[in-house]
Amino acid sequence: MDREAGSFSRFDIDIGKQQHLFLNSLSRTQYIVEQSHKTIQDNSKMLDNYCTEGDLDGILSMYDNDIELIEPQTPICRGFGALKIYYETMKKLRLLPQERCITELHTLSPFIVLERGKYKIQKSKKSFTEGR
Repeated sequence: MDREAGSFSRFDIDIGKQQHLFLNSLSRTQYIVEQSHKTIQDNSKMLDNYCTEGDLDGILSMYDNDIELIEPQTPICRGFGALKIYYETMKKLRLLPQERCITELHTLSPFIVLERGKYKIQKSKKSFTEGR
């Protein structure tokens, strides 16, 4: 393989065509990433609404059966049953988020997304907890 011609030289494609193919590939990748982030943000807003309303069925509908929820200072919840118990307990304790403001999304893979931002949880009629 000729090093000066680039890694596509074995396909016998000229440099202009290689650049065109590469840019098309980058464009498609960028489109997929943008659409994925838009979908994640839309679903996050739906989850916000469900949490604010205390709609456990709505909250649980956002997850797959093989869910693994990792929350700070909380045991890992594995499986849909554990997740249901977690959210039922949080609702009884009045610890469902009242406000979520997502500032960053990190898509680690098509199946793992990390959200970072601010939250506000109502602990009683007059007491709120806020954090990042």
